[in-house]
Amino acid sequence: MGPIDIDLLPDCNARLKAGQWISLAPIFEDYSKLYALFSELIAFVEEDNNLCEVAAIDDAIAKTTAERDSSGLALVQLQQMYQAVGPYQTHGHQYFSGTLGTVLSRTRVPEFLKDFWQILEAVKSACDARCADTLGGGIFRSANSMIKVWRYRDHGDAPYLAPPHYDRAFFSVLVNSLNPDGEQFRIGCEGAGLPIDEIGRNYANLASLNPRPEDLPLLFAGTHARTLGYPPVWHSVDRMPIQCECGTRYSLIYFVTPKGSAQFGEQHIHGL
Repeated sequence: MGPIDIDLLPDCNARLKAGQWISLAPIFEDYSKLYALFSELIAFVEEDNNLCEVAAIDDAIAKTTAERDSSGLALVQLQQMYQAVGPYQTHGHQYFSGTLGTVLSRTRVPEFLKDFWQILEAVKSACDARCADTLGGGIFRSANSMIKVWRYRDHGDAPYLAPPHYDRAFFSVLVNSLNPDGEQFRIGCEGAGLPIDEIGRNYANLASLNPRPEDLPLLFAGTHARTLGYPPVWHSVDRMPIQCECGTRYSLIYFVTPKGSAQFGEQHIHGL
Protein backbone atom coordinates (compact mmCIF):
# COMPACT_ATOMS: atom_id res chain seq x y z
CA MET A 1 0.00 0.00 0.00
CA GLY A 2 1.37 3.40 -0.97
CA PRO A 3 1.78 6.39 1.32
CA ILE A 4 -1.35 8.19 2.49
CA ASP A 5 -1.80 11.84 1.60
CA ILE A 6 -2.64 13.14 5.06
CA ASP A 7 -2.89 16.84 5.85
CA LEU A 8 -3.09 17.11 9.61
CA LEU A 9 -3.59 20.41 11.33
CA PRO A 10 -0.26 21.38 12.99
CA ASP A 11 -1.43 20.97 16.59
CA CYS A 12 -3.19 17.70 15.79
CA ASN A 13 -0.08 16.39 14.03
CA ALA A 14 2.21 17.27 16.95
CA ARG A 15 -0.08 15.65 19.51
CA LEU A 16 -0.40 12.41 17.55
CA LYS A 17 3.39 12.24 17.11
CA ALA A 18 3.65 12.58 20.89
CA GLY A 19 1.32 9.62 21.40
CA GLN A 20 -1.54 11.75 22.72
CA TRP A 21 -5.26 11.81 22.00
CA ILE A 22 -7.42 14.63 20.67
CA SER A 23 -10.87 15.68 21.85
CA LEU A 24 -13.25 16.32 18.95
CA ALA A 25 -16.38 18.44 18.87
CA PRO A 26 -19.48 16.47 19.98
CA ILE A 27 -21.23 14.39 17.32
CA PHE A 28 -24.67 13.89 18.93
CA GLU A 29 -26.03 14.50 22.41
CA ASP A 30 -28.10 11.42 23.29
CA TYR A 31 -27.17 7.84 22.44
CA SER A 32 -29.51 6.12 24.90
CA LYS A 33 -31.91 5.01 22.14
CA LEU A 34 -29.03 3.45 20.21
CA TYR A 35 -27.96 1.37 23.20
CA ALA A 36 -31.55 0.32 23.96
CA LEU A 37 -31.95 -0.83 20.35
CA PHE A 38 -28.69 -2.75 20.56
CA SER A 39 -29.94 -4.63 23.63
CA GLU A 40 -33.16 -5.34 21.73
CA LEU A 41 -31.14 -6.70 18.82
CA ILE A 42 -29.11 -8.99 21.09
CA ALA A 43 -32.30 -10.37 22.66
CA PHE A 44 -33.85 -10.82 19.20
CA VAL A 45 -30.87 -12.82 17.93
CA GLU A 46 -30.76 -15.02 21.04
CA GLU A 47 -34.49 -15.89 20.87
CA ASP A 48 -34.92 -19.34 19.29
CA ASN A 49 -38.21 -18.35 17.65
CA ASN A 50 -36.35 -15.82 15.51
CA LEU A 51 -33.78 -18.24 14.04
CA CYS A 52 -35.24 -18.21 10.50
CA GLU A 53 -35.52 -14.41 10.37
CA VAL A 54 -31.99 -13.97 11.73
CA ALA A 55 -30.67 -16.49 9.19
CA ALA A 56 -32.30 -14.55 6.33
CA ILE A 57 -30.72 -11.28 7.50
CA ASP A 58 -27.34 -12.97 7.95
CA ASP A 59 -27.58 -14.40 4.43
CA ALA A 60 -28.20 -10.89 3.09
CA ILE A 61 -25.23 -9.60 5.11
CA ALA A 62 -23.03 -12.40 3.72
CA LYS A 63 -24.00 -11.53 0.14
CA THR A 64 -23.31 -7.85 0.82
CA THR A 65 -19.87 -8.78 2.19
CA ALA A 66 -19.12 -10.88 -0.90
CA GLU A 67 -19.88 -7.89 -3.13
CA ARG A 68 -17.63 -5.60 -1.11
CA ASP A 69 -14.79 -8.05 -0.49
CA SER A 70 -12.35 -6.25 -2.80
CA SER A 71 -12.41 -3.20 -0.54
CA GLY A 72 -12.33 -5.19 2.69
CA LEU A 73 -15.74 -4.15 3.99
CA ALA A 74 -16.46 -7.34 5.90
CA LEU A 75 -19.80 -7.13 7.69
CA VAL A 76 -20.25 -9.16 10.85
CA GLN A 77 -23.35 -11.33 10.80
CA LEU A 78 -25.88 -11.01 13.63
CA GLN A 79 -25.12 -14.47 14.96
CA GLN A 80 -21.45 -13.46 15.33
CA MET A 81 -22.07 -10.49 17.65
CA TYR A 82 -21.14 -12.42 20.78
CA GLN A 83 -17.36 -12.47 21.22
CA ALA A 84 -15.28 -14.33 23.79
CA VAL A 85 -11.49 -14.15 23.92
CA GLY A 86 -10.29 -16.03 26.97
CA PRO A 87 -12.22 -14.65 29.96
CA TYR A 88 -13.27 -11.48 28.10
CA GLN A 89 -16.83 -11.55 26.82
CA THR A 90 -18.65 -8.85 24.85
CA HIS A 91 -21.29 -8.26 22.21
CA GLY A 92 -20.24 -6.11 19.27
CA HIS A 93 -21.87 -4.97 16.03
CA GLN A 94 -20.06 -3.06 13.30
CA TYR A 95 -21.66 -0.95 10.60
CA PHE A 96 -20.50 0.40 7.23
CA SER A 97 -22.13 3.11 5.14
CA GLY A 98 -24.97 1.82 3.00
CA THR A 99 -25.53 -1.44 4.87
CA LEU A 100 -29.18 -0.70 5.64
CA GLY A 101 -30.16 0.00 2.03
CA THR A 102 -28.23 -2.98 0.65
CA VAL A 103 -29.62 -5.49 3.15
CA LEU A 104 -33.16 -4.10 2.75
CA SER A 105 -32.93 -4.75 -0.98
CA ARG A 106 -32.47 -8.44 -0.22
CA THR A 107 -34.66 -9.25 2.75
CA ARG A 108 -37.14 -7.96 5.31
CA VAL A 109 -35.64 -6.25 8.37
CA PRO A 110 -37.50 -5.62 11.66
CA GLU A 111 -38.40 -1.99 12.34
CA PHE A 112 -36.18 -1.77 15.41
CA LEU A 113 -33.18 -2.96 13.37
CA LYS A 114 -33.94 -0.33 10.71
CA ASP A 115 -33.99 2.32 13.45
CA PHE A 116 -30.70 0.96 14.89
CA TRP A 117 -28.93 1.02 11.54
CA GLN A 118 -30.33 4.46 10.66
CA ILE A 119 -28.80 5.90 13.84
CA LEU A 120 -25.47 4.20 13.11
CA GLU A 121 -25.55 5.52 9.52
CA ALA A 122 -26.12 9.08 10.78
CA VAL A 123 -23.42 8.89 13.46
CA LYS A 124 -20.91 7.33 11.07
CA SER A 125 -21.55 10.02 8.44
CA ALA A 126 -21.00 12.71 11.07
CA CYS A 127 -17.78 11.00 12.22
CA ASP A 128 -16.54 10.80 8.61
CA ALA A 129 -17.02 14.55 8.25
CA ARG A 130 -15.47 15.39 11.63
CA CYS A 131 -12.41 13.21 11.01
CA ALA A 132 -11.94 14.57 7.50
CA ASP A 133 -11.91 18.07 9.00
CA THR A 134 -9.39 17.02 11.67
CA LEU A 135 -7.12 14.62 9.77
CA GLY A 136 -7.50 15.86 6.22
CA GLY A 137 -9.63 14.21 3.57
CA GLY A 138 -6.68 12.46 1.89
CA ILE A 139 -6.66 9.61 4.39
CA PHE A 140 -10.06 8.38 3.21
CA ARG A 141 -8.67 7.69 -0.27
CA SER A 142 -6.56 4.89 1.22
CA ALA A 143 -8.80 3.80 4.05
CA ASN A 144 -12.20 2.48 5.04
CA SER A 145 -14.25 3.67 7.97
CA MET A 146 -16.72 1.82 10.16
CA ILE A 147 -18.54 2.30 13.43
CA LYS A 148 -19.01 -0.34 16.10
CA VAL A 149 -21.22 -0.51 19.18
CA TRP A 150 -20.16 -2.68 22.11
CA ARG A 151 -21.90 -4.08 25.17
CA TYR A 152 -19.81 -5.24 28.11
CA ARG A 153 -20.93 -7.09 31.21
CA ASP A 154 -18.68 -7.74 34.18
CA HIS A 155 -18.00 -11.47 34.27
CA GLY A 156 -16.13 -11.54 37.56
CA ASP A 157 -13.10 -13.67 36.62
CA ALA A 158 -10.93 -11.17 34.75
CA PRO A 159 -9.10 -8.03 35.98
CA TYR A 160 -10.62 -5.90 33.18
CA LEU A 161 -13.72 -5.68 31.01
CA ALA A 162 -11.19 -5.34 28.15
CA PRO A 163 -7.43 -5.63 28.81
CA PRO A 164 -4.82 -3.10 27.60
CA HIS A 165 -4.61 -3.25 23.80
CA TYR A 166 -4.10 -1.32 20.58
CA ASP A 167 -6.69 -1.13 17.82
CA ARG A 168 -5.72 -2.47 14.39
CA ALA A 169 -6.61 0.82 12.70
CA PHE A 170 -5.07 4.06 11.53
CA PHE A 171 -7.22 5.96 14.02
CA SER A 172 -10.03 5.23 16.44
CA VAL A 173 -12.57 7.55 18.01
CA LEU A 174 -14.36 6.77 21.26
CA VAL A 175 -17.56 8.55 20.30
CA ASN A 176 -19.64 7.87 23.40
CA SER A 177 -20.06 5.48 26.30
CA LEU A 178 -22.72 4.64 28.86
CA ASN A 179 -21.52 3.38 32.23
CA PRO A 180 -23.41 2.28 35.33
CA ASP A 181 -21.13 4.27 37.66
CA GLY A 182 -18.41 6.42 36.13
CA GLU A 183 -16.21 5.83 33.08
CA GLN A 184 -14.34 2.52 32.92
CA PHE A 185 -12.47 3.38 29.69
CA ARG A 186 -8.79 4.14 30.35
CA ILE A 187 -6.45 5.66 27.76
CA GLY A 188 -2.68 5.87 28.15
CA CYS A 189 -0.93 9.17 28.86
CA GLU A 190 2.44 7.43 28.51
CA GLY A 191 3.70 4.18 27.08
CA ALA A 192 2.39 4.78 23.54
CA GLY A 193 3.85 2.20 21.18
CA LEU A 194 5.29 -0.06 23.89
CA PRO A 195 4.72 -3.82 23.52
CA ILE A 196 1.43 -4.88 25.04
CA ASP A 197 3.06 -7.34 27.45
CA GLU A 198 5.27 -4.54 28.77
CA ILE A 199 2.23 -2.31 29.25
CA GLY A 200 0.49 -5.16 31.09
CA ARG A 201 3.44 -5.60 33.47
CA ASN A 202 3.62 -1.85 34.20
CA TYR A 203 -0.09 -1.09 33.95
CA ALA A 204 -0.45 0.20 37.52
CA ASN A 205 2.50 2.57 37.11
CA LEU A 206 1.69 4.07 33.70
CA ALA A 207 -0.14 7.39 33.68
CA SER A 208 -3.58 7.16 32.08
CA LEU A 209 -6.88 8.99 31.92
CA ASN A 210 -10.46 8.00 32.66
CA PRO A 211 -12.10 10.51 30.28
CA ARG A 212 -15.02 12.60 31.41
CA PRO A 213 -18.17 12.93 29.27
CA GLU A 214 -16.98 16.37 28.17
CA ASP A 215 -13.72 14.83 26.85
CA LEU A 216 -15.60 12.73 24.30
CA PRO A 217 -15.30 12.08 21.40
CA LEU A 218 -11.62 11.08 21.77
CA LEU A 219 -9.46 10.43 18.69
CA PHE A 220 -6.27 8.37 19.07
CA ALA A 221 -3.86 6.37 16.91
CA GLY A 222 -3.97 2.62 16.26
CA THR A 223 -1.29 0.17 15.12
CA HIS A 224 -1.50 1.11 11.43
CA ALA A 225 -0.73 4.75 12.31
CA ARG A 226 2.91 3.65 12.61
CA THR A 227 3.05 3.86 8.80
CA LEU A 228 2.19 7.56 9.14
CA GLY A 229 4.78 8.18 11.86
CA TYR A 230 2.47 8.10 14.87
CA PRO A 231 2.84 5.69 17.81
CA PRO A 232 -0.33 3.75 18.69
CA VAL A 233 -2.06 4.64 21.95
CA TRP A 234 -3.01 1.81 24.30
CA HIS A 235 -6.32 1.72 26.10
CA SER A 236 -8.38 -0.64 28.24
CA VAL A 237 -11.71 -0.95 30.02
CA ASP A 238 -11.52 -1.41 33.78
CA ARG A 239 -13.81 -3.64 35.78
CA MET A 240 -16.92 -2.02 37.17
CA PRO A 241 -17.10 -0.89 40.80
CA ILE A 242 -18.22 -3.59 43.24
CA GLN A 243 -21.68 -2.08 43.59
CA CYS A 244 -22.15 -2.29 39.79
CA GLU A 245 -20.77 -5.75 39.03
CA CYS A 246 -24.07 -6.83 37.46
CA GLY A 247 -24.31 -3.66 35.41
CA THR A 248 -23.84 -3.17 31.70
CA ARG A 249 -21.47 -0.82 29.88
CA TYR A 250 -21.98 0.35 26.30
CA SER A 251 -19.59 2.16 24.01
CA LEU A 252 -19.62 3.48 20.46
CA ILE A 253 -16.30 3.50 18.58
CA TYR A 254 -15.45 4.74 15.08
CA PHE A 255 -12.48 3.28 13.17
CA VAL A 256 -10.45 4.46 10.18
CA THR A 257 -8.81 1.27 8.85
CA PRO A 258 -6.62 0.24 5.89
CA LYS A 259 -8.34 -0.78 2.69
CA GLY A 260 -7.95 -4.35 1.49
CA SER A 261 -9.65 -7.47 2.79
CA ALA A 262 -6.42 -9.07 4.02
CA GLN A 263 -5.62 -6.22 6.38
CA PHE A 264 -9.22 -5.55 7.27
CA GLY A 265 -9.76 -9.21 8.08
CA GLU A 266 -7.29 -9.02 10.93
CA GLN A 267 -8.67 -8.88 14.45
CA HIS A 268 -9.33 -5.24 15.29
CA ILE A 269 -8.14 -5.67 18.85
CA HIS A 270 -4.43 -6.36 19.24
CA GLY A 271 -3.10 -7.61 22.54
CA LEU A 272 -6.00 -9.63 23.94
